[in-house]
Amino acid sequence: MIPVPSLIISRDNSSSDVTTLTYVDPTKEVNAGLWCLFGGASVFLGLRIWVKFTRLHGLWYDDYVLVASWLVLLVNNILICWEYANGYVSQTGEWDKRMHIVINITSCGTLIGQAWSKTAFGVTLLRISNKWQSYVLGFCIATMNIFMILKCILQWAKVCDSGGDYQASYRLNFCIYKNFRNGVKEGGQVYNVIMDFVFALFPWLIAWKLNMRRNEKIALSATLSLGAICKNGLEERIEQPRCLVLLE
Repeated sequence: MIPVPSLIISRDNSSSDVTTLTYVDPTKEVNAGLWCLFGGASVFLGLRIWVKFTRLHGLWYDDYVLVASWLVLLVNNILICWEYANGYVSQTGEWDKRMHIVINITSCGTLIGQAWSKTAFGVTLLRISNKWQSYVLGFCIATMNIFMILKCILQWAKVCDSGGDYQASYRLNFCIYKNFRNGVKEGGQVYNVIMDFVFALFPWLIAWKLNMRRNEKIALSATLSLGAICKNGLEERIEQPRCLVLLE
């Protein structure tokens, strides 16, 4: 672990009260969390694929999307570990150009992984939905991925009212204002939450018309809904942590 720097900030020019900010290096905790979660996801995905092949069903489109999402997660985790091993948490709090580029890549990787994992669940629902339900699901999948692409593009755009790295040469040759950039990001997160609940409610609409006993319908719908909410909720919270700040 690198030395832990401290920064003393005065609360008021006329006051002797100060706030000490201590920056803690969370490298070990981040690496442990990333790879434990990745290992769990790999086990479940491996079991899913194994069952598909052993029962002679073969893979379908949702399986391929899940595998693609798993590969994005793998590359993203490797890059995040590289960041923390190469100065992501520094005594000065400053990053070089190379670090900024890798951070942007992992930020986009997180967005892509979230969108594709939700897309996989939506494609699964398409297999058992009727015509109007498939239209709604198709709209949700398309708009969710459009939001993801838009946020990835804005991640690399210059920011008109900010300096420093936001004007770097590696960024795209157009600029946006900071408030607009933040608004799109926040709007995308809100839309992701809405999609979580839409996908969680869909199993109830689909399963309720199946030729099954009522308790079986409730059990099936609840399992799919809770699985969707837990999976998507965890994805949105497994974000790359920045420096932990402890106020003393």
